[in-house]
Amino acid sequence: MKRALERIAGLIREGDSFLITSHVDPDGDSVASQLALAAVLTRLGKRGIVVNQDPLPKAYAFLPNSEMVLSKLPPQSSFRAVFILDSPNLERLGETLLPLLTEKLLINIDHHSSNSGFGDHNLVVPEASSTSELIYDVTRLLGVELYPEIAIVLLTGICADTGGLKQANTSVKTIGVVGHLMESGGALSTVMNRLYEENPPSRMRLLGLVLRSLELHDGILVLTLTQRMLEEAGSSLEESENFAEYSLSVRGVKVGILVREREDGVVRVSLRSREPIDVDRIASLFGGGGHPQAAGCQLKGGVNQVTKRVVAAVRKAVG
Repeated sequence: MKRALERIAGLIREGDSFLITSHVDPDGDSVASQLALAAVLTRLGKRGIVVNQDPLPKAYAFLPNSEMVLSKLPPQSSFRAVFILDSPNLERLGETLLPLLTEKLLINIDHHSSNSGFGDHNLVVPEASSTSELIYDVTRLLGVELYPEIAIVLLTGICADTGGLKQANTSVKTIGVVGHLMESGGALSTVMNRLYEENPPSRMRLLGLVLRSLELHDGILVLTLTQRMLEEAGSSLEESENFAEYSLSVRGVKVGILVREREDGVVRVSLRSREPIDVDRIASLFGGGGHPQAAGCQLKGGVNQVTKRVVAAVRKAVG
């Protein structure tokens, strides 16, 4: 890890302009790690262009400089290298971004154990809580001051990817990083309020409908979100982020499944588990991935059909 960090720090010192991107359907860690890296580059007198295929979720609009997250490359942009953050493979970036990578130096920073090592330079640390934690390491090595704006962004990314510091990927090191970010001006209470408590009424109405769908099968809990529920709640699929965390809040549940129906007919599946069950392996059976206790995938088909397939795979894995 140390050598990889040093190589990446060297590339940053040598370059002037970089593209920073991440996976489709951006989450808290992907957005935060991108914004933090862009802020670090700015502090060093360099330019970081943040572009994703999908737009910034409204839930993260409170982050400093969130307007930097674009869904289209600005005209006449130039960059010699691309930072690809929080993405286990290139395909997760989406079709519109892949052409931008041609003949560019690819720098892969990620914490997913399923990462394919696709970069010219790879910093892949499955033990890290989040990609934001790895950007913290890069920031420290470069000697950039952790001023409040960077601190709150990194704190948000870490909290978002650890379920509010509750999941198994929250290590002793993670707690130490959180402490340092708080000392640097990142307010943990503000981050937690923004992530988990300041909800619009439409999101709460949607959550109520999803919780009513609860089904329990021998330690496997299933929550379902349909397009009809979105219409009834006056909500959007974006507002259902983190709903999967509720699937483990029932006593005796070993694996939680959230099934969400998209408008285009694709079904998004989020998996959560208690140790030692590895849902990353289950998600990989359907072309997805993630972490041992938090993973996901996308399948085509009706909600009921997809649910049956996934529950069958979970039952087989649980034994």
